[in-house]
Amino acid sequence: MPHSPSSRPLDATAIAVTIGLCLSWGFNNVAIKLAIHDIPPLIQSSARSVIAAILVAIWAQARGISLLKRDGTMGAGILAGILFALEFLLIYRGLVWTTATRGVLFLYLAPFFIVIGSRWLIPGDHFHLSQWLGLLLSFVGIVIAFGLPTPAADPRQVLGDLMLVGGAAAWAATTLTIKASALNRISAEKTLLYQLVVSAPLLGLGAIRYRGAFGRRLDADARHFFVQA
Repeated sequence: MPHSPSSRPLDATAIAVTIGLCLSWGFNNVAIKLAIHDIPPLIQSSARSVIAAILVAIWAQARGISLLKRDGTMGAGILAGILFALEFLLIYRGLVWTTATRGVLFLYLAPFFIVIGSRWLIPGDHFHLSQWLGLLLSFVGIVIAFGLPTPAADPRQVLGDLMLVGGAAAWAATTLTIKASALNRISAEKTLLYQLVVSAPLLGLGAIRYRGAFGRRLDADARHFFVQA
């Protein structure tokens, strides 16, 4: 099986862009925590998908990128969208109970899950021993830096931490679905739109359920925890 362009080593530009993305995603968790006090988490995530979908569609239209052509990617696109929705449901809800700093590091367990999944789903996309050692050192650093919550911490912080780990797993599953399916043959814009368009209504339904069944209690939790960034 020939390697896809995404399987090639990163050049300097790609590394710089990746670092920039990591920085922006890190600040994103802080912004979520600050906004939870006024905007429930799943409403934030649903609105995010809707606004982003509109912006991506405008971008694709301006660049003449076809989004409606039949290319056999519908099934994989819907799966990627469902996983994307699950990822952000867990992230936004988890940040109600854990801190933004812990959330960022637990979320960045995603590369470990991707490496493990790649061994079975993406032929030829395997790590060498030195790369495995690098990942292991990164993981040990996370454990040393944060470890387990202190006995004085609210017990719900453990649940928040686990939800962020689940979000990392869903992020990895989304990435692997894109790399191992027909989605790796189409434009990045269309792949992203699949995720946004499918996730927006799913997260919206989650927001309605959240507000109807648990809203008052969890909003109180959010007001208590949002300051713990």
